[in-house]
Amino acid sequence: MSPLRTLLLVLASALSLGAAAEGLRGSADHITNRRLLVWKRPPPPSPRSPPPRKVPKAPAHPQFPPDVPDVPPPPPPRTRPPPPRSPRRPPPPASPVDYPPPVEEEPSAPPLRRSPPPRRSPPPASLSPPPRKAPPPTRITTPTDQGNAAGPNAGGGGASLLGGGDCPDAQLLLDTTNRLRARHSAPALEWSTRLAADAQDYAEELAKKNCKLEHGSYGENLMRISAYPAPDKSCAGAVNAWYGEVNWYDFNTPNAFRDNWSNSIGHFTQLVWKSSTQVGCGVATSPERMVFPSGTVFMGGCKVIVCRYDPYGNGPATDAAFRANVLPSTSPLG
Repeated sequence: MSPLRTLLLVLASALSLGAAAEGLRGSADHITNRRLLVWKRPPPPSPRSPPPRKVPKAPAHPQFPPDVPDVPPPPPPRTRPPPPRSPRRPPPPASPVDYPPPVEEEPSAPPLRRSPPPRRSPPPASLSPPPRKAPPPTRITTPTDQGNAAGPNAGGGGASLLGGGDCPDAQLLLDTTNRLRARHSAPALEWSTRLAADAQDYAEELAKKNCKLEHGSYGENLMRISAYPAPDKSCAGAVNAWYGEVNWYDFNTPNAFRDNWSNSIGHFTQLVWKSSTQVGCGVATSPERMVFPSGTVFMGGCKVIVCRYDPYGNGPATDAAFRANVLPSTSPLG
């Protein structure tokens, strides 16, 4: 063989070997690529990371609204023009007012000043209590049928002062008592110096207590008087006050005690109690401080009158006893 041919054969062999090698390389690459597709998987997305937001694709061509023909706007509504305003008339001029001419006031006379009433001269700041009179001579208190040595036993006569108490009008008191008892068919009472002395002692005891009335025994009538100036020691007025309770006594009821006693008639019933036969009275006074509504303070006085009766009345407290001893009036009061 010629060397040229040998060279061509060598070149052809080399080319074929290169092609074979190239084919083998491509096969190997293909195999390698397949392995990569099988073995290499994409990693899973992380649970914490949010999925990727899809971005909307823009349209290929912008969408334009279809062409709308231009419509002319409606004409505005026709309104009627407001009527022309009439010109305001000016107010009429104020007519002058005829006022009456001012009247000159005559000066009135000044009011009469009333002279204040004369002021009373105030009483002395403190009045000393009246001096106590000297005690009377020792009384003989042993009663007798005709009275006792301190005074006569009065049955309705005699002008001498009845003894036992300090009532200056004891005789008038006794006469008034017997006159009122006679209207109710009750016998006249006799004056008892023993009862009068007991009544006087009790009156002085009450006067020391600001003349506060408290009954001490049965058969006893009491009366209190406060006055300015201080009252005197008269006693007869108490008899008429006690008898005034007759207006509340019912003589027609069979229950003479139960139906009448609650009407405060005890002084009247004792005064005319038929079974009583003797009476004696006393009186005592005491200074009393008196405050008038104006606030002025004066020293007046109080008086206590005490009369005691024997046998005592208002007992026993039964209807029968009251029917027998409190009789209806037989003559008008004169």
